[in-house]
Amino acid sequence: MASQHQSRRSVRGGPPAAPSRQWSTVGQPTGKANYRPMTGMSRRPSRQQLQKPARQDSIPEAERNESTPDQNEQPVQPLPNSKKRYSYGQPSDPRVAAEMAVLTEYVKEKSLMSTMMTCCQAVLQRESLPYNPYPVFVSWMRREAERFHMFAKSTKSIQATLTSKQQSTTTPHIYGVKGHSNAWGLEAVINAVDPQALKRYDWLVEDETPTKLVLSDEQQEYSGQILVAMVGPAAFTGTMYRKAPSIDIRVEYVIYGPDLPTALLIFNSCISEDIRRHISADCPHRILGIVVPRSQPNENELWTVEQAREKWDDFWDTVRDSVLQKRPIVLQCMFLLDEETAEYRIGNKQFILHFVETSENSQQERFRSFAELPYLTLYEGIFLRKAHAETYVMTLKRLQETTNQSGANANGHRESMEDSLASLHEAERDDGSDLVNADEVREPIRAKWQRQIAKCHPVRDALILAHLTFLLALSDRSVQGSEVRIELYRFLHSTAASWYAATVLNSALQVLVTTIDQENEDDGKFLTQQFLEYKTKLLTAINPELHARSSEMYILHRNLGNVLQNMLIPDPSDASKVVLKALDLNTLQQIQNACLSLQLLLTEDAMFFFKRLNFKPQVKSTKSSNSLTAQTSSPAKMNHGVEVKEITQQKNIVIDVEEVKSFSNWPRIMVTEAVLMQYMVDIKLDQVWHEYLLELLTGDHLPPNPYPRLVTVLRQAAHRMQLCAETNASLSTKLLRPDQTKLVDRINSIHGVTSVGAYGLSPRTLAGLDAEPSGFIKIAKLMEGLTNKEVVARRGQFQIEVSLAVGRGCAFYGRLVPYLITLHLYEHYYIRGNIGADSDAIQLYAKLLYDNISSLSAQNHHILLGVFFGGGSRYMSEADLVDDKATFFSHVVDAARKKEDIHLKIYQPIGWRYLRIHKHFVLHYLFVDNTEDRHECYSPDDPSSVCQSVFLSQAQASAHARGGGAKQLGNLESATNLRGVNEYLSKEIEGALDGHQVMPAYQHILCKALVNKDKKLIADAWRALHSLAYQLDYIQAINQDLQDLVRYALLFPGKLIKASASSQSLAKGRGNKAKGEAGPSSQGPFNDAALAKFASVYSEKLTSVLQEPCAFVPSSLLQVIQDKLQTIVDVDNQTNRQSLPIEQETISTLKEIWQLIHPVQDWTSFDVHKALSHHGNGFISPQE
Repeated sequence: MASQHQSRRSVRGGPPAAPSRQWSTVGQPTGKANYRPMTGMSRRPSRQQLQKPARQDSIPEAERNESTPDQNEQPVQPLPNSKKRYSYGQPSDPRVAAEMAVLTEYVKEKSLMSTMMTCCQAVLQRESLPYNPYPVFVSWMRREAERFHMFAKSTKSIQATLTSKQQSTTTPHIYGVKGHSNAWGLEAVINAVDPQALKRYDWLVEDETPTKLVLSDEQQEYSGQILVAMVGPAAFTGTMYRKAPSIDIRVEYVIYGPDLPTALLIFNSCISEDIRRHISADCPHRILGIVVPRSQPNENELWTVEQAREKWDDFWDTVRDSVLQKRPIVLQCMFLLDEETAEYRIGNKQFILHFVETSENSQQERFRSFAELPYLTLYEGIFLRKAHAETYVMTLKRLQETTNQSGANANGHRESMEDSLASLHEAERDDGSDLVNADEVREPIRAKWQRQIAKCHPVRDALILAHLTFLLALSDRSVQGSEVRIELYRFLHSTAASWYAATVLNSALQVLVTTIDQENEDDGKFLTQQFLEYKTKLLTAINPELHARSSEMYILHRNLGNVLQNMLIPDPSDASKVVLKALDLNTLQQIQNACLSLQLLLTEDAMFFFKRLNFKPQVKSTKSSNSLTAQTSSPAKMNHGVEVKEITQQKNIVIDVEEVKSFSNWPRIMVTEAVLMQYMVDIKLDQVWHEYLLELLTGDHLPPNPYPRLVTVLRQAAHRMQLCAETNASLSTKLLRPDQTKLVDRINSIHGVTSVGAYGLSPRTLAGLDAEPSGFIKIAKLMEGLTNKEVVARRGQFQIEVSLAVGRGCAFYGRLVPYLITLHLYEHYYIRGNIGADSDAIQLYAKLLYDNISSLSAQNHHILLGVFFGGGSRYMSEADLVDDKATFFSHVVDAARKKEDIHLKIYQPIGWRYLRIHKHFVLHYLFVDNTEDRHECYSPDDPSSVCQSVFLSQAQASAHARGGGAKQLGNLESATNLRGVNEYLSKEIEGALDGHQVMPAYQHILCKALVNKDKKLIADAWRALHSLAYQLDYIQAINQDLQDLVRYALLFPGKLIKASASSQSLAKGRGNKAKGEAGPSSQGPFNDAALAKFASVYSEKLTSVLQEPCAFVPSSLLQVIQDKLQTIVDVDNQTNRQSLPIEQETISTLKEIWQLIHPVQDWTSFDVHKALSHHGNGFISPQE
């Protein structure tokens, strides 16, 4: 579609073109007579283009199919007569006319047409048009979908919500709301609260308010006051927040007495009593932990109640130090919000001390406050009691006066708080300015909030940023401040805010899992109750039945629903109830990371509507010392399978409008419109739009928000644009080579592709084999060192044959399957003996397996992770085999009796990667029963295996034909046998799709298509396996490989060889040998340099895939992943040597990356599957 500048004097040149209307074959003309100048444009980029991205301002020419017009050529053909303009006729059927009228009015009301036209105009105004514009359309419409929620209320309505009628009090600076008595504070703060909504917190605040100081008999001369305020998001419930994500209560103790150390002891006793109350059986609330600041700034330590009990003295020493540093102690709690509904909400309870030193011998009072800043509570929240608010202000006011009179202390200086209060009082006395609103009070508070803002991630912490910004904007009375508050209101009522509020309970569940006894009946019930609350909130937030949702939210809702539901089981004592299975931390973290991926996507969509605000991420320097690319020389580009560059490089293809116009035969006055209109026709937007309107019209109802469905349609159209360039017939013709298959053994019906030494029993599947050097030949080389050549032909009464085959579609690597994720090898053992001797045969089979695995271990060419029995339910490592041979024999016999899978998991170094290989062992026992040959297979039944198995020699294929059951089946091409294979594959496909394993389903579809010679299915399978979804499967598999290898290195540190610097230099000097079949290092198969290289290439490929436009990955998610990737490869600044940290933290980081990508993998697979389904059902190109 795009072009590369080559010689315009090329004999068969032609102008660059837009995508074909039929999403046609590469180089296929559109066939539009009135668009003749565009007919020669190829959709396949040239080699030069694939080597480097095309420039956005100019696209070079492509190789052309017709010559460039010049003076020596024949005159241009005249333009054909214009076709009659389409016109819309009113339907004659009244019912149809009524439905069309409703749809037309709906489209107009929702501004669907005008919005889509605006989006198209924005694309068409570019100098260079994207090959695939649908990702741009998706981003635009996703914002429109969010606009529906954020702009549901008008600006006037929001202003009214954020304005209340106030009443003043006798105390300066304290205001309330007329008609209400449960909200008191500064005028600017009270203006933005809803007293009616705050009533639901009345009982909680009352219950959490201490009644008195905890004093011993020796401390009776001390007295004090206890002031309770509500700060944080909960203070603005009903205005800025529908439901606050947390409840923050601040308890401020004002203690009067002669001695500060004693006051600190009293303060500690009050906190201790509060903790004891929360852990008692009578308290309805639950304490999760105690956050105590450390000596270092911005560092906190979480103490559990048990830890505090065990280290009681250390705990209180830490508390005392924190108080003296003016940093509050915080209890993390689960607050019971409503006794009737038993609704809990996560929250914090903060403790702050103010001390007034009094003396009987002196009338002066010395004030010592351990709050971080004066009046901070007034600026951050409200008091629910008028008396508390007035006491708070008047106490500080009176203490300021006495502080000012007291002068300097004995050491000649004051504490910072006292200095501040004294200077404020002097300022007020001198110029009469407002003390509480003075700059000396406000600016330190604003500076504190700004420091907190600077520490936040601009997208991941956007909800925290929004709250802090709102606090800053409250005191701004200007028009700009009002606009900022309105923007924040809309943002805090977005889908992103609702999703964030639903996910915060996960962190509380993680703490509960680690602190409570799940076996305890009461604790178990409480945990189940909170889990059900979490499940309800999470699924309700993105429920597609409540609000229209696009495919990414629909898929995450479905998958999370399945995961959460599977964690519940029926209550044995009451069938109508459910109880929670043992909840583990890993599952909760996986759910939280999946939620984070969607959170970042939703947040970026909502932040688009910021006009006054700009939360920009910090731009990291490319020369950062932590950057791999900055510290290592640019490595040669690594090959990843057999990728089709016409697909993987599409993002670099653009169309230069001016260049296309220069080759056009349209009249100059209309050439621009003609070129742009043909572009819109070629991308088939009219067909996509028709599909969307048809879905709206045929649905159960017209959704209030039509844009999420449009987003889904456009996402799927983007994948069709990327994958469906060729027709099914054209594509299948290229993919299948039936002429390469020959019958080499008529007796055993063995067919072969002799050019590459591939043999099998099914000529249909062999037609899909890639005979090129980059295809099956690579598989054959990998198999050479894994063949068991040490088995003798006879052991006692048994005759033995062994053959090794490639299975599960791995033989199709190359032209049909671009990536080799796992190489599945099947080693078949054919043991012939007497009837009834199968038990002895199984024992012999176990010994043969043990000898083979021991031999592979001795060769030291592979990394042996271990043997898995019964689908992975049982496992033995390489060391276990040596130490416990009897257990291995027992497992093999048991698995064979149950016909379960047995496989050896291996990693083989090949180029830059460690390839995962599963070597499956299959036992076939042959015997004669009443002169009839019988066959028994001791492995899982798979009728399709005979079609998928490919052997490296004719002898091995013949042995399988004789001993693998094919002889008993008869003609494999018979209708009966094909029906059995199809039924099995259909069942596997259905099971994979039901389990949301879309790409594995398409691997089965590929096999089924080959067996049935179904051109459409072959084309669809090829498209799916070359899609972005399969690329994500590939990089996710590499992630798991890295986890396995690091875990193996931790378990067996002696296996990992430290590569010397000289060997690394030699490896670098070999250049691109990493692309080929590099064998194991002379130092051993497992060394740290190769492992680090594996991680580095994985990091590069992952970043590249996530940057694909059709991945629809938010930039903030990519940044989060890149930050994590930086931690898994260390680079020595002096030697430039890379290394992968062999530690548990590396595994955890890799796991987090996998969990963040997993939802993207799921919804991309769903979109690809739906895109291909539409392509084959009602969305077939006209050429077909």
